[in-house]
Amino acid sequence: MALATFTGAGCAIEPGSNSNSNATGSPSPSASPAPSTVSKATAIPVTLPVLDALFSDDAFKSTLKAKVVLTDDQITQLQKLAADEVARLRQLNTEERGVQESPQAEESRQRASEAIRALLGEQKAEGLFALAREHWVKGGDEVDTSKAKETTDTLLPEPNTVPKDTRVVVNIPAYRMDVFQDGSLVKSYKIGIGYPEFPLPTGLRKAQTIIFNPTWTPPDEPWVARMKGVAVGEKVAAGSKLNPLGPIKIPIGQPSLIHGGKSPAKLGTFASHGCVGLTTPQVQDFSKLLARVSGKAITYGLELEAKFRLDEFFPEAWPVQMRSNVSLFRSSVDSIPGPNNTLDQQPSATANLGADYRLRSLPLNFGASVNWTPSITVQQTLITESSSSRKLVADAFALWTVNQQYSLRLSASNFAPLDYSNASFTQTPLSQVTTSSSGASYTQWALRMEIKI
Repeated sequence: MALATFTGAGCAIEPGSNSNSNATGSPSPSASPAPSTVSKATAIPVTLPVLDALFSDDAFKSTLKAKVVLTDDQITQLQKLAADEVARLRQLNTEERGVQESPQAEESRQRASEAIRALLGEQKAEGLFALAREHWVKGGDEVDTSKAKETTDTLLPEPNTVPKDTRVVVNIPAYRMDVFQDGSLVKSYKIGIGYPEFPLPTGLRKAQTIIFNPTWTPPDEPWVARMKGVAVGEKVAAGSKLNPLGPIKIPIGQPSLIHGGKSPAKLGTFASHGCVGLTTPQVQDFSKLLARVSGKAITYGLELEAKFRLDEFFPEAWPVQMRSNVSLFRSSVDSIPGPNNTLDQQPSATANLGADYRLRSLPLNFGASVNWTPSITVQQTLITESSSSRKLVADAFALWTVNQQYSLRLSASNFAPLDYSNASFTQTPLSQVTTSSSGASYTQWALRMEIKI
């Protein structure tokens, strides 16, 4: 595991369906959050695209209900506001525009502020902004407080101060990522950063896995309908020109990544939606360097995929197009005792099953999918163990094709919602501390008109 500091002021890619993964292991290099990163979280712009990325985390929505006291209807309206803004920016083709043409963060922040205050009122809007900033800094993960205490005496007083330990520092205003080992600069990379509307997070993030040959599953968003050669829910193979991730991706906390696939012209400028963008040669070099400075872990996996039409095997069955995927993962971190010394948050397996059917008499398509992840128990450190409950998510859609240009999509995400839970257990010679949290997930309905341009 590597800890990375992001200094200065999500490329929110669908996180599932990855193949051929490898990873770095614990113990992690420490990262030094500069004082401007965590203590000045209020400086982080909360735009509607940022909220759109955060809403993909059920825990964030549950926290909004508990701490800001938002209703289901208010959360649904916020999600629609955020999704509509992302669709608007995609229509503007932001990633293909020059830096000078890109709208400024202040404009997006002002638009978000006005829309959210009109919907929620002043008090709840301020609570939402504060919670979103906190969640964006942490990436949905809590930083190990014992590790944070160890690095307190070595915090960088200024962004360009040379650290004395091992860490990765992403200097956002300088469009630069620096890798330090034992106080020495090992290498610097020129990078592309998030657009003002889709800013990179600032603060402390964890890089725990290096994923080779990642596939990409287009999300159910309006901009996908305008892309040639891809469709919602249909996996784009690793190495495809339609896959925006390149050959390697490194998750750094939801919803951001460090990934390749960028052209050299995109370095030193705005180039992504909340990600650190590198060229393919850069990300290949960086992944090797990150593994070397982070420690050692052994990991391997197996992915099985099948696509077929049901009546090919059962002649009397309907012509339903089936798609399935099963992935198995194993890992072992050499500095942590077993049996649960796996990479943090790595499940033992994942499985996906989907089906699509097109009516012959009407221009109507139906589809559904189920994604399963088992419960996870991980020995994070010598004294701390964490666990999370299983996940089972079912989605469905109906698509009415009006004509070659227009279509109407009704979708239900997580239409069989289940509760979730997380827990951690820390034992020392003097104490035992157990923490746990739980919450509910919800179904999200959406009705969209899709236009092909």
